[in-house]
Amino acid sequence: MKGYSENQTNSLNDKQIQAFHNQGYLAIERLIDPSDLDLLIHVISDVVDRKARHFYKEGMISDFRQGSAFDKRWYEILQQFNGQNEVYGWHKTVFGKPLFNLITHETVLDVVGSLTDGEIQFNGDFWVRPKLPFEKLTTLPWHQDSAYMPNTEHHTHLSVWLPLVDVDHENGTLATG
Repeated sequence: MKGYSENQTNSLNDKQIQAFHNQGYLAIERLIDPSDLDLLIHVISDVVDRKARHFYKEGMISDFRQGSAFDKRWYEILQQFNGQNEVYGWHKTVFGKPLFNLITHETVLDVVGSLTDGEIQFNGDFWVRPKLPFEKLTTLPWHQDSAYMPNTEHHTHLSVWLPLVDVDHENGTLATG
């Protein structure tokens, strides 16, 4: 896995760092090569297969939605029985080398290190979770995760969001303007 960025820089420039400090967030499109997501997508697809088999065995679904695209399949499975999205626990079912390689990707670490003076610590509460279109469960107001960690307000806390598919307002973007 090599570093990749459409803007061909592995470090943030002063303008990007200042934007992060002024706005509280920084959006970087195509930070890594999309092919670096393929193994994790495969692992998640396997988990969706297992969950679909369970739902089928329990009589909750009649169609595995095998022909559906990765970005639509989980949603289509849940729609068959008005199922609720499971946002907790995905990190436990998909954690392995592909996820580890993504969160320790050289380019990701370089960007995070640019904003934290090189100090990086991982917290895996939500390493992976499905974000479905217009879903209230995963639609939250802008917030700082540091509020969940008392006595750390003088430290920079980052949530790094790497969507596995192209996102927009229709399919579950992080935020819209």
